[in-house]
This record gives sequence, C-alpha cells and structure tokens, in this order.
Amino acid sequence: KDRGRNTYQLYSDWMNVAAVQRLALENRLRKALENRELSLHYQPQVALESGRITGVEALLRWSSPELGAVSPLDFIPIAEETGLIIPIGEWVLRTACTQARAWQQEGLPELRMAVNLSPRQCVDPELPGRVAAILSETGLRADLLELEITENLLMKEDVLDILKALKRLGVQLSIDDFGTGYSNLGYLQRFPIDRLKIDKSFVQDIDHKSDQDAIAAAVIAMARSLRLDVIAEGVETDAQLDFLRGLDCDEMQGYYFSRPHSSERLGSILRDYFDCGGVMEWRDSRPLILLDNDPQTLAVLRRVSLRAGERLLAVRSTREALALIVDNPAAVVFWNPACSSDDDMAFPRHLRERYPDAVCIVLVDAGSDAGAGLGKTGAAAWSRTLAKPLSPQAVWTVMRAALEGSKPR
Repeated sequence: KDRGRNTYQLYSDWMNVAAVQRLALENRLRKALENRELSLHYQPQVALESGRITGVEALLRWSSPELGAVSPLDFIPIAEETGLIIPIGEWVLRTACTQARAWQQEGLPELRMAVNLSPRQCVDPELPGRVAAILSETGLRADLLELEITENLLMKEDVLDILKALKRLGVQLSIDDFGTGYSNLGYLQRFPIDRLKIDKSFVQDIDHKSDQDAIAAAVIAMARSLRLDVIAEGVETDAQLDFLRGLDCDEMQGYYFSRPHSSERLGSILRDYFDCGGVMEWRDSRPLILLDNDPQTLAVLRRVSLRAGERLLAVRSTREALALIVDNPAAVVFWNPACSSDDDMAFPRHLRERYPDAVCIVLVDAGSDAGAGLGKTGAAAWSRTLAKPLSPQAVWTVMRAALEGSKPR
C-alpha cells in the first residue's frame, strides 16, 4: 500500500518480525508520554561573527525502562504515522517554551528557542491556535520562538496558509535540513521564512574539498539574495568553521561548540558562559594554542576562542607549539605538563626567552600537585596556573590577569 497501486511485493519472514517489533515500539510509545519517559535536550546555536550564543534547539529524547535510549530515527516516524506526534509535539513545544522562560527568570539573556515541527503538525489547522495558547500560558515572547519545518513541506497544500497564520503570531520560521528537498527559489519567495539551516550532510564533507563546499556556498548565496539568515548544522572541525566564516555564514550549531545537553547541564553551561562578561580586548592578533589531550578542556577553549573571535590551534607537542608561535609571537598558550615529557618541562622558560609577547598558562589536572614537575620551569617562566576542569569564566579571568602583566602569586 505504501508504495502505490498496481504493484506487487514479496513477503519474507523477517517482515513479520519487523512488524511485531514495530507494534511493540508503538505500544510503548503510547505510554511514554504519560510515564514521563520523554525529555528534551538542548543544543546551543552560536553567531560566527561574535561567538555569542544566540539560541538553542530543543531535541526530543526517549529513555524507555525496557528498551533503553531509543533513537528519534526509530520512534518519530511511528509517532508521525499513528498521530501520536500531535500530543507529543504539543508537549515538546510547551516544555521548550517553559524552559526558555525559566532561563530568562534566572537572569540569563533572552535566547531564541528552536522547536521542530513534524509534517503532520504543519498541516494541522489547529496548530496556530495551539502555539498562541502555549505562548500565552508560558509567557514566552513570540519572537523568541523559532519553529523549524522541513523543506519538502513547502510542496504540500495548505501549508502556506498555516505558516502565514504562525507568522502573524510573531514567531520565527526556519527551514531545517535545507538542500535535501526539492524546493527552489520561486517556492522560497512565497513563504514567510526567516532562516535557512544548511543540512549537516553538506557541512561534514567540507574538510575533504568535495562538491559539498560548492553546495554550502550556493545555499548561503541564495539565502543572502532572499535576505534570509543562515545557520549551519553539524559543525565539528576547525576547517568547517573557517570555511563557513569565509562565506559569511551567520550562525553554527554542532559538536564543535557543544553537544546537546539536558536542561540542567546546559543551564550550567549558559550561566558559566554569560558570567564571563564582555569580550576580551586583544592586543594585535592573539590566537590560542592548546597542548592538552582532554576533550572537555578543548570544548571550553573552543567557546572562549569563538567569543574572542580568535583561532584555536590544538597541538600534540611543545615542538608543534613553538613552530606555530613563530608566526604568532603574541599567542596565548595553554600547556598541560602532564602531556609532555620531562625533557619538555623547560617549555615555559624557552617560550618566555624567545617570544616575550607570548603568554603561557599552565593547566593543572584536578587532584594533582600544582608544583610537581613545575620547579624545573623556573618560577618566573609561566604567567599563570589554571586548575582543571576549566570554565569559560575562569579562563577569561586568568587571561585578563596574564595579559595585564600580573605576576603569579
């Protein structure tokens, strides 16, 4: 039936197994909402020019007592086919708007909250009324809510009227996974869209100099011609980030800056991020160089470098670090002695002697003796020590002190 009339299909035993499994998943999904098994995780969206967090996207998760973590790729299609997506979608929208208001009431800056709409929701004439009711109930300003639709929905009848009704409420509208559907410039001009999201499949291969570079560039150029903002999804590497910056892409979202997190964890990240105050004032160009193999340290310094508008260069040895400093003599170096051999313990002293404008900040692992191994460096050789785990606020504070010429105590 799904494949149309006047066709025939072959039956296999595995199809019966698959049907039974699907039915079991559907039955569990029906109970998941009332049993509070569903939750939302949130992933930040970041302006490439300023490095500032501008919004978050709400992402649905299902943790089943029997099945464990169930992929959205497995349960969202079932919810869509059975109509369960309507109550689930309403719960997602209400929960996301409530969370956005809760962060505001904590004193955090106003952030855009992006929520995905399913195809069935988008053709539901009751949708604008539901959105209006939830905005009124939660107190979230309409322009801080962004509703994401897929590109193929633009081809459906009645969607235009529903999107216009949503736009009259004041919400923002974006096209998710742009480039994977069949819309064209003429279609886009008809719809009240604010933003295009470049699908991550076009971003992931940017490193490899493939045709995806040209597609990403074409999408950004199209958006510019229509006066639309552009956000790139799935950004994970420096090469991808530099390429998108070169094309004047507005925003990015991806593991480069942060994975999706629970509301509690992301709230902590947001508080830490916005507590750092204003952007540092750099003297000339001061890229950040990191010599540490800790993923958490890398993630924090990526956030700081984006906020500062500077490059972050990760290296694996003091030799690599010194080679980079030749072209960046005023760099800020974050060095973890635990990642170096005894022969490299004089690295801060060598750095100070050869490049007096550079700053070396020594990273100290939690629970370690800050003085262990550092005696060989000479007390005056390093600018500051910084205890791990890092936070953006702690990094900014130490960098300010170091760049102002403060001496270690």
